[in-house]
Amino acid sequence: MKKSLAVCLMCAMLWIACGGDDESEVPQVEITFPIDGSVVSGTVEITADATADVDIVTVEFYIDDSLVSADTSSPYGHSWSTVGLVDSSSHTIYAKAYDVDDNEGTSPTISVIVFNGFYESDDFNSYPSSVYQDSIYALLDGNGNWSSTDWNVIREEIAFDSNYIMVREFPVSSQNHATYHLTTQANIVSLSVGFAYIEEANAEIYVLISPDDTTWVDVTDQFNISTTTTPMNTSADLTAFVAGYGSDAYIRFEAEASGGANWHCAVDDFWVSGTVE
Repeated sequence: MKKSLAVCLMCAMLWIACGGDDESEVPQVEITFPIDGSVVSGTVEITADATADVDIVTVEFYIDDSLVSADTSSPYGHSWSTVGLVDSSSHTIYAKAYDVDDNEGTSPTISVIVFNGFYESDDFNSYPSSVYQDSIYALLDGNGNWSSTDWNVIREEIAFDSNYIMVREFPVSSQNHATYHLTTQANIVSLSVGFAYIEEANAEIYVLISPDDTTWVDVTDQFNISTTTTPMNTSADLTAFVAGYGSDAYIRFEAEASGGANWHCAVDDFWVSGTVE
């Protein structure tokens, strides 16, 4: 009798130690996006998977050890705005899941780097003489054409700081232009533009911007452009002009003859930089 009682007590203790029949296991949870070590910008849609042998009640999201939100239904997620955070700064993300038995599970912690800036440049090396090959730039004359068949417009390439430049020369013609299309993954918040140039007598360079390649705003006076036969650098902050632009911006360079003589007008080493949200 005593032996049987001892065996029963031992079984009961083992049952309790194993959690009993009604106690669920700890939930399993992991961050599914973004991935560990990735670079993020704008608004990041953080997602997590959570499973348990009973129902999940809620999933909490933590950024830099601070609780930022709790989601009670699958798919579990949190929208994280990185606007205003320091570029190149590192941030940690993890999640906690709770089931109906109040068991808690914590995901592995991931680390991401925030970078909301952009930088694009073009040194014009990829444009053979008189032939349009690159889809980023449209090299056009005043009639909307610029190719080897437009014999009334001459385009040369000459050495310029170890690169090449676009040159509009003779005969005199109206408003030749090149357009650059910048597209980002989020709304443009700030924008700066810079380039090297030559603007000889009898010619002028104009710079314009547009959100849609249709409505153009002349921003030439934001740059310090002067008559010169040697390469000069100039840049300008165009943030005041891009409010409401969305994720696209078009930057156009126009070259216009202003006299009867032959003329040279060149743009090289063009770059754009800025931030998005």
